[in-house]
Amino acid sequence: SSYFRAGMFSKMLELAREYDCAIRLPRAQAAQPDGLPPEVADSVREFTPRLLAEFKPRTPQTFIASFYDEDATQANLLNIIENLTDGISELITHPGYADADLLDVQSGSIYAHQRESELTILTAPEVRDAIQRRGIELITFRDL
Repeated sequence: SSYFRAGMFSKMLELAREYDCAIRLPRAQAAQPDGLPPEVADSVREFTPRLLAEFKPRTPQTFIASFYDEDATQANLLNIIENLTDGISELITHPGYADADLLDVQSGSIYAHQRESELTILTAPEVRDAIQRRGIELITFRDL
């Protein structure tokens, strides 16, 4: 991933500036595991704040990566929604349908059936109600 090397991350930031587009924060919330491989974690934690300060790209203020695999549950999502802080947060999700292409052993995804589960949870009435109750506006990166 381009996030793991300062030179590549810098080039990505240059492209984001050139194309006037927002980027994903390279690290998840500090209270959560950021998922960085141990061999690059210290380096990434050093160069990302420096390069973000230099390029000042548009980003969400928070990147939430804890809605995944076994933690992709309705209870966890409702907890995330209830504990959002002010500002713009990105919640990484992988909703979809486990069709033949996705299930293909050679070219598909190891994260296939979980996508359908995530889709069901993300569209559940209880989740919609929690979003409305908190006054959360759902946006895309285009809106940043």
